[in-house]
Amino acid sequence: MISQLTYEQIIEKIKKEKGLSEHEINSRVNEKLSKLSDLISKQGAVHIIANELGVSVFEDYSGKDFKIEELTEGMRNISFYGKLLKIDAIRSFNKNGREGRVANLFVGDDTQAIRVVIWDEPIIDNLSKGLIPSGSVLHVVGGGIRQNNGAKEVHLGKGGKLELNPKNISFKNVVEVQQRQVINKKIVELMENDIGVSISGTVIQVFEPRFYESCGNCSKKVEIRDGKSFCQTHGFVHGELVPILNMYFDDGTDNIRATCFRENVAKVLGLSMEDVKLLKDDINAFERIKNDIAGKQFTFLGKVQKNEMFGRKEFVVNDIQQVDPVIMIKEIEVRI
Repeated sequence: MISQLTYEQIIEKIKKEKGLSEHEINSRVNEKLSKLSDLISKQGAVHIIANELGVSVFEDYSGKDFKIEELTEGMRNISFYGKLLKIDAIRSFNKNGREGRVANLFVGDDTQAIRVVIWDEPIIDNLSKGLIPSGSVLHVVGGGIRQNNGAKEVHLGKGGKLELNPKNISFKNVVEVQQRQVINKKIVELMENDIGVSISGTVIQVFEPRFYESCGNCSKKVEIRDGKSFCQTHGFVHGELVPILNMYFDDGTDNIRATCFRENVAKVLGLSMEDVKLLKDDINAFERIKNDIAGKQFTFLGKVQKNEMFGRKEFVVNDIQQVDPVIMIKEIEVRI
């Protein structure tokens, strides 16, 4: 979406700012269409005319606060109020020789929830120091709206602001979950980089869980220094033991290697998180339950990524639902 202005609105803006008549503007549009052999639309032609005349066709949203449901792709310099629902781990990147960090927040109001992607270093510093805690009311200022895999996001770069707990603003009813369409697929239909997909099937093989330690503040993997957990962002921290479980998953059309973490490991194994962590030092305990896990049916929600080493697609599980085996059998019979 280039802008929120219609063809007629752009015509009116050119008339007002440049003193041209509607006939003159339409003549220029038709001339542009003819010159470009109708390779552009009428809307595109009037955008070019406006640009040549120095007329901005982007609506100015500064000074107005929106509800999250009103935000649409292409809007710039928008502002809105919301409650901070969740802070994802801050991640470092190195792209084309440019190093930096990015943070992802989830913010909700009484209409919707949305991901806010933070690129501004001062804001990221405040997040890493715990100065912007979950549950805070935020005034998000200066963001732009993009679309990512079917879901809209707010991107806040240099010059954007997160104003903490503004006066006289509160929320009683907040939408807690970002609304994203989940696409149900068969395993054979999965494509690389699929995101927000679900597959239903049966665990046919499960491997011994592995564990690593993560930072209790940002969930990044930590190093062990002098017998203590060290995070590159937060220094010496209390480490959190994170389980990883790999398995093969089959739905009657194909099978795929699937990986799950943390609470999702407990869901597959049918254990509490405390009992899962005990498996780290008791291999025999896993062997005793291993055969019971094979044959269980689940619906996995997550994304597909390529394992470059083995040249295969793998499924990363974000959430799990146990399914009724009777329904599963009927679905498989339909596929066959």
